[in-house]
Amino acid sequence: MRAEIISVGTELLLGDILNTDAQYLSRQLAAVGITVHFQSTVGDNPERLKSALSIALSRSDIIITSGGLGPTADDLTCQTICEELGVEQELHEPSLEHIQEFFEKRGREMTENNRKQAMLPKGCVVFPNTEGTAPGCAVAKGNQLIIMLPGPPRELQAMFEKSVKPQLMEMTKQTIVSHTLHIFGMGESAVETTIADLMEGENPTVAPYAKEGEVQLRVTAMAPSQADADTLIYPVMDELRRRLGRAIYGQDVDNLEQVVVEGLTRCDFHIAVAESCTGGLLAKRIVDIPGASKVMECSFITYSDEKKTKLLGVPPKLLKKYTAVSQEAACSMAIGARRAARSDLGVSITGYAGPEGGPNGEPAGSVWIALTDEERIWARHISVAGASRSYVRHVAASHALDMVRLYLVDDVDFMGNCMPLKKKGKNKKFVKCIMPLPVPTGKGPKKKGLQKILPWKGDSAGQVFSKLLFLVALLAFLGSAGWLLYDQVYVPWKANSAYDSLSDLYGDATQVEQPETPWWDVFHLTSQPEPAEDVSTPEGVPDSFAKLYALNPDVKGWVQIENTGLNYPVVQASDNDYYLYKDFYGNYSKYGTPFFDYRNKLDGTDRNIIVYGHRLINGQMFGALENYKTLKYYKNHPMIQMDTLDEENQWKIFSVFYASTREEHAPNFDYLRTDFSSDGDFLTFVDELRERSLYDIPVDVQGDDQIIMLSSCSHIFKDARVVAVGRKVRPDEEATVDVSKATVNEDCLMPEIWYKEHPEVSHP
Repeated sequence: MRAEIISVGTELLLGDILNTDAQYLSRQLAAVGITVHFQSTVGDNPERLKSALSIALSRSDIIITSGGLGPTADDLTCQTICEELGVEQELHEPSLEHIQEFFEKRGREMTENNRKQAMLPKGCVVFPNTEGTAPGCAVAKGNQLIIMLPGPPRELQAMFEKSVKPQLMEMTKQTIVSHTLHIFGMGESAVETTIADLMEGENPTVAPYAKEGEVQLRVTAMAPSQADADTLIYPVMDELRRRLGRAIYGQDVDNLEQVVVEGLTRCDFHIAVAESCTGGLLAKRIVDIPGASKVMECSFITYSDEKKTKLLGVPPKLLKKYTAVSQEAACSMAIGARRAARSDLGVSITGYAGPEGGPNGEPAGSVWIALTDEERIWARHISVAGASRSYVRHVAASHALDMVRLYLVDDVDFMGNCMPLKKKGKNKKFVKCIMPLPVPTGKGPKKKGLQKILPWKGDSAGQVFSKLLFLVALLAFLGSAGWLLYDQVYVPWKANSAYDSLSDLYGDATQVEQPETPWWDVFHLTSQPEPAEDVSTPEGVPDSFAKLYALNPDVKGWVQIENTGLNYPVVQASDNDYYLYKDFYGNYSKYGTPFFDYRNKLDGTDRNIIVYGHRLINGQMFGALENYKTLKYYKNHPMIQMDTLDEENQWKIFSVFYASTREEHAPNFDYLRTDFSSDGDFLTFVDELRERSLYDIPVDVQGDDQIIMLSSCSHIFKDARVVAVGRKVRPDEEATVDVSKATVNEDCLMPEIWYKEHPEVSHP
């Protein structure tokens, strides 16, 4: 279905106002599956409007006009369209009453020319204006629709959302969904070469867009619903991520600085920056992001060598020997900024922005960037030859942000040259060279308010002691209160906020209410667009997982232990590292996502299914497993519910044990086995699980049974693991356990390290 937008208004042609109506309508029409093929702008002239309308009717199915519905003499859109279509105008009484009420409520008198706004095409469908006076309307010519909307953006958008969009969605039965991957550090031609075959697809499509210093890939699909479109899009995006790797810095984000500020906030890191050639641009891009005050400590603009030394402590000898645009100078600036701000990270930029280069023939566009933490420093050199001054500055700031991004996701091997900040070995000379000099801080004026609570010159010994005692008590109180808020409020919220809505999506089915009588039926259009080919959930994915799969095709199951808080989706990747620190949406999270062992096939043939999950101190995620240290807790929660894409199953817990995977704790029990040579080998493994179990549990296991393990970290010793093991409920038995017969295993075999830390306990 082809659409065309005609914007009416001489003020648009003169550039007096920006045509935001056309931008808004284009995006909204795309979202409901209607493609805008043409846009045009005409002044308040009836002949030119007739010409534009005639051309539009010759090539488009839907024509939407904006503007020209006002009360003045040059507002001629409705009158001109009626003349072109040969349709009479008539007074629409409800619209006139609305206009009169509009003026009465504001204590103003309606002038006669406002009646003009209620003169609408005979037989049209009227759209009320809740934000102003001019009503909109729709009129048909054969199988074509002309929709007239007011020009003021607030009025147009409200009318479109309430009256037009719902009916267009019903007409098309389609929606267009786009997701954008943002790429830095890889040129447009290199990107296109890497993904050339993917760009040939028709649904979804992959389109590259070059921006200043970066590339964007927009993946777009058309389908009956957003979930269906996402189902088409996500496999392509996964392949793009596989090919482009770390060059992708975000999906559907605004810019690189947004990703960096959000990453610093998640990690609770603070940053300080020192800039020369970028003149504060890096700091500006960071503080443009809401919430930057939580992570930005301070910024230094040190253009001259003198200020580099005075404010950052860069040694004059270094500047004389290597110049201000060098790896050494950049490293010293970054360390000086971090030290001055006492921040977690320090970042610096120094270079020649152009058009002139350096005094020794260095080309314009040569820039050094450095990033440092407490123990290491990285330096990156870029050369942006032949570019404008503003472009060099922008790209330099982007490279600095990219280094911070890579640091935050622990991809430090690609940040640049890395050097430890230790004055020993072959690194001793370099570290000594770049270490900043002490920077004098001076003395500020005394503050009388602080004199009352801080030890001050002239205080007696008794006063100093009293103030110190008060400060210790105050700090202890604030520390305790802060820790309670962090531990009991912030950590649980942060760990579970990403999962709040996922349980509602699991097993949910979308119900779509159909309107009784679409307004476009009034026109008896004889040829409606054919619905696009149905796009459903891929074969093998049950309806209960459809919405989760649309969000993340790595989802493979859902695990729950009733009434424990353990109720999460389970994903699977090609290794056991990917989801260790990524949430369900693929974003960085120190709490990760529960995941299946990559070796599990999940096709009903696995003898031992292993699920890993982090433990939170408040019992969230897999923290519930730690509670199995008491027999009472086990008796209240003896079952595991694990649903996969193939089947829904319950599992009877028959072993709870502690383990270690650290080599220095050897010998260790290898409980992470997924393959067994025979049923006998499997039963021997089961016997070892029972031998280590905290409890003797009356759940039998046979040679052809399947078992499941939920594994999480424990605080019983360093890097300990607590594991709950369940046996799959057989088709011919009830999903219950006689917990009254479960008893404590007095001879439970613990890991070797546990006996070393508890020498008072004899080793069985």
